[in-house]
Amino acid sequence: MPIDERPFRRSYGFDTGGSIQASRTFVCVGYDNIASVRADFETYPDINTFPDDETLVVTNQAVTPLGGNAFDLTVTYSNRRFGRQDDPRPSVNSPRYIWDSSRVVVTLPYNTRKTLTTSSISTQDTKKYWGLAEFKVEEWRTRYGVKVLLDDVANPNIFDVLRKQLNKIHTIREKDWLLVIAESKHVSELSYEATYVWERDEGTQLPIPSSVIANGETIAVFTEPTNGPVLPGFARAPYHKLEAVRPAIAGIGNANRFTISQYRAYEKDASGWRDLPGVPNL
Repeated sequence: MPIDERPFRRSYGFDTGGSIQASRTFVCVGYDNIASVRADFETYPDINTFPDDETLVVTNQAVTPLGGNAFDLTVTYSNRRFGRQDDPRPSVNSPRYIWDSSRVVVTLPYNTRKTLTTSSISTQDTKKYWGLAEFKVEEWRTRYGVKVLLDDVANPNIFDVLRKQLNKIHTIREKDWLLVIAESKHVSELSYEATYVWERDEGTQLPIPSSVIANGETIAVFTEPTNGPVLPGFARAPYHKLEAVRPAIAGIGNANRFTISQYRAYEKDASGWRDLPGVPNL
């Protein structure tokens, strides 16, 4: 069955701890389930090698269904061995860092020209107006995290802060990250393992072209939000969500289009990550 790499999705870089992180994404067609993808992919000739750096090792494989019998398989590589089956657990003085990516689908509302026809016994009337439609955009977002082991935890209530900081925007090394995972696990009488994962949202660019013209008429338009932060060429600012505002009067003029508003979907607590139990200096 065909397994083809998507070279344009290949990445290579460094995490905030200085370790090399890389990934390759393959499309796998003709498989019944995730297990069959994994089984066949193990025989793929160069799965364990990153083409541009043979010193890297595989740290994770993530399979994502695309619908029907097609799947995406993303392989991540690193020069450190976190995420492998034989990895040691984090120790009190040695946290374990995590680097990964997640697939997110963003919905962009846009204006599209529509036609309404009404009929009576003697006449037929056709009117054009701006309506609303949605466009789906697939984004891959970088995830960075850490696992830490806390010893001699006499009062588990210290983990209450996890609930307070989950889904908060934190500023780490002058960049904003969203805390998407904050959880603790009891591993022995007084020991707990805590996992913290942040996700980086870069915003969503306007589709190109941002308008569609047919027979000399504009029939579809993507527009920048009317409120800030408005970034040139972007349909959505980082960590924001969109909503469409209906025009006061329906029609076909520019003033009759839906306007697109955006709002920040998460509260920001820039230094809140420092309150998480056991978190190292990121």
